Amino acid sequence: IIESIAEDLQGKANVVKVDVDKSPKLAARFGVRGIPTVIVIKDGVVTNRQTGVGSKQQLIELINKNKETL
Repeated sequence: IIESIAEDLQGKANVVKVDVDKSPKLAARFGVRGIPTVIVIKDGVVTNRQTGVGSKQQLIELINKNKETL
């Protein structure tokens, strides 16, 4: 799902995946306590977050809460 969203938003937003086992400091920095966690960051500030599996549509809606700024 993440790869598909990355393709859909190419040029509008950076969509990345992080392996928290390989990047535990980054996971701690953003308070990731469950997998999967999707975090929306705008200008260095966390604006939205979802923990748990979501559909592609749910994740796009989470991202689009900042649509006017994308």
